[in-house]
Amino acid sequence: MMVPLLGSEAMMTWRNRVWHECDKNHPTFIASCRPDLFKEHAKYADILGFDDYVTYDKHVAICQRIEREVVPHKATICVPWAHWDADKFDFVRRFAYTAIVHGVRGLVWYCWKQVGGGPIGIGLHAHPDAQKFYAGLLKELKSLMPGLLAPKRRTFEEGPIHGIVLNGG
Repeated sequence: MMVPLLGSEAMMTWRNRVWHECDKNHPTFIASCRPDLFKEHAKYADILGFDDYVTYDKHVAICQRIEREVVPHKATICVPWAHWDADKFDFVRRFAYTAIVHGVRGLVWYCWKQVGGGPIGIGLHAHPDAQKFYAGLLKELKSLMPGLLAPKRRTFEEGPIHGIVLNGG
């Protein structure tokens, strides 16, 4: 198969089409760290993943933008910061729930600690407290999945629902 010489937008559209011609059973995924281009980048794959290594206030703004510009049209996955320090675990939990509240359908954590110019540092294997935290958080999220990932979420107007309150978030 000859790959056409195209601009980046046409190339992405072509690659997505060819992927689906070859494999109809798996969605395509694109990751972006450019909030100003999320809507544009979402056009080139079935799922938009966004890297979100920012402060909590910026995370909220990005999630609101994703909810407004992308969620109505595409599935989204958030790639928030992973932390090894116990004093950051609440931060990780708040990031996760904030993304979910704004319509994100999945979370991916890269479980290494980057030092310098690449993923050359120590990873999750060296942090038992972090392993325990992430295992607990994943169990917590899994137990809530039927409600969190329901095709149509219930609103307060529809009757009593349970909520989750996070201290400070």
